[in-house]
Amino acid sequence: MKIGFIGLGVMGHGMAKNLLQNGFHVTVYDRSKDAVGSLLPFGAQLAATPRQLAEISDVVITMLPTAAAEEEVVFGEHGVLVGASPGTVLIEMSTVPPQIPRRAAESGAVCGIEVLDAPVSGGTARAENGTLTIMVGGAEETFRRCLALLHTMGDKVYHVGEIGSGASMKIVNNLMLGINMVGVAEALHLAKSLGLKPQAVFEIAQMSSGESYALKAKVPRAIQKHHSGKTKTEPGSPIDLQHKDLAIACQIGHSNGLNMDLTSFVLSIYELAQKMGAGREDISAMIELWPQLSLGNTAKA
Repeated sequence: MKIGFIGLGVMGHGMAKNLLQNGFHVTVYDRSKDAVGSLLPFGAQLAATPRQLAEISDVVITMLPTAAAEEEVVFGEHGVLVGASPGTVLIEMSTVPPQIPRRAAESGAVCGIEVLDAPVSGGTARAENGTLTIMVGGAEETFRRCLALLHTMGDKVYHVGEIGSGASMKIVNNLMLGINMVGVAEALHLAKSLGLKPQAVFEIAQMSSGESYALKAKVPRAIQKHHSGKTKTEPGSPIDLQHKDLAIACQIGHSNGLNMDLTSFVLSIYELAQKMGAGREDISAMIELWPQLSLGNTAKA
């Protein structure tokens, strides 16, 4: 099976490297020459365009940071759908609005191209070792045929419904993370004002009802950053991408007639963090930034 992989960013690089190390023939495309070059020693082949990559691939995987990038790569003049042959499977693993994979499936069906939307969760380390959680939308038969490939990248793979369902599930998941991270940041600053040590709060809360992924995965980052004196945090989950995902959640919720007041408010907090120049930092930076992310400051943003 020949795999084409498009998007070698924070997550995509590790995923593509993992596929190569598991013996897959992988052709890659990314605008970053450095990202592509770092995979060539592992046996990756290089394509000049998404179209060229699709022409030589049985399965094309996209892992891109924004909806605009996904649309250009899939639907553009030199995009995947132009180059793919009948029988090719496109697996959109980017976190994008569900209408994008639905549109890709409609366009692909005309020329015999099958589409799955399969966004992931788990962070960079799990991307490299193939233990991501993958949520998949699309035809059951296509899902079954691609299941072994998906299990190379993820140890937990869920078929959650028709095309677009995977993207929807990822947005719901990331909404929870985004709101929870803000709650953890505020709680830690309350704890500090009460004279409690961050390490004690972390150790007790993770074994109590305050336990969460934001607490377990992000608070140690913030504590380590504080003690090391580093000014930046390695972006496992950048603030920019969390803001993007919350904006998608708000858009989808409002289009369905839902009240998204809490998500909208939290979105404004992430937007303020971006305006402070922290957009490329990991969301754990929200803990350090919290004193400057007050209700009053948010209202002025």
